[in-house]
Amino acid sequence: MRKAVMIFLLALLPLAAAGEGFYKRSEKARALYEKGEPLEAAKIYRELLNSGREGETKAIILFDLGTSLLKGSAYSESVEVFYSGLAVSPQYLKPRLLYNLAHALYKTQRRDEALASLRDAIILNPGFEDAKRFYEWILMQKPPEQPPPENDQEPPPPPPPMLEELPPPPPDMLNDELQQSPDPLMKPW
Repeated sequence: MRKAVMIFLLALLPLAAAGEGFYKRSEKARALYEKGEPLEAAKIYRELLNSGREGETKAIILFDLGTSLLKGSAYSESVEVFYSGLAVSPQYLKPRLLYNLAHALYKTQRRDEALASLRDAIILNPGFEDAKRFYEWILMQKPPEQPPPENDQEPPPPPPPMLEELPPPPPDMLNDELQQSPDPLMKPW
């Protein structure tokens, strides 16, 4: 009997760890990211990715994971995640995904791919000024095979920053949280 109770309790451990709701874990990851711990946030986003969510929710998780990895200087890994995100991303998220992908590609010395990614972002959203500025900035940079600039030349300005704000989770992601909430008037944002 004692052994059966112990086995039952051990079986409940993973459920207790997963007991924290999807939305709460997402918010915890966002807080870690904003606190300057992007790789810790990435760990949580990976767990959320493994929760079986699909569609727009999965695309947002991939965007958040890729952005966290990018900010944490895990450039090659962020490139892979952003490419995975493009495959499942809704149209409205693709320009932002492509923009951050371009940052990761540029950091991994893949200049031409970064430019192509930015071109795609600009085609999808012609008013995306950050993408246009980053595209122009990359064009001003000397390709790696060229000699360094002369001493009398002024260095180019730094690139525009990556998009660091994370999109809010879609409302369908919160349905289970809101239904279990003791306060039915709770608004997630």
